[in-house]
Amino acid sequence: LTGSTGATGATGATGAAGMYNAYVRMVEIVASGATAASGTVTGWQPLPINTKSDDPSTICTLGTNQFVLTAGTYRIQAIQSFGPTNASKIRLFNATAGTTLVDSIGAYPAGSPANAVCTLGGRFTIAAAQNLQLQYHITLAGPLGYTAYSGDSEIYTNIELWRES
Repeated sequence: LTGSTGATGATGATGAAGMYNAYVRMVEIVASGATAASGTVTGWQPLPINTKSDDPSTICTLGTNQFVLTAGTYRIQAIQSFGPTNASKIRLFNATAGTTLVDSIGAYPAGSPANAVCTLGGRFTIAAAQNLQLQYHITLAGPLGYTAYSGDSEIYTNIELWRES
């Protein structure tokens, strides 16, 4: 062993590979001061996603509020902001198979103004390319986040995925 970067070190030719071999980040991003979409109370609905900001290994194709991942085992971390929508929740949904892959904790932003975030984290495996959606469920129609007016772009949805080696 000649150190972490030597021939048998973690990054050496015969060293152990890292736990993850690919990364993707997708967001709903709008101009500073632009309001979030208004959520509806009609069961599970896809969340807006309009930008893939990172995908150096090109493992993801972004469509209209859905994305396709290549086969593999993934870790996901997703965050969604909610205005006063009362009981609120998100999930990662496999639209190809019609199944929930990862479920979030719930939040209850009530009153006005009110704001809360739902976070989702977990691990899932898909055997082939699948159409996936980050979906929301709310019990009171309202904004899917509040404007921060910071001068920077507004981000209301954030999804990060790591594919295991």
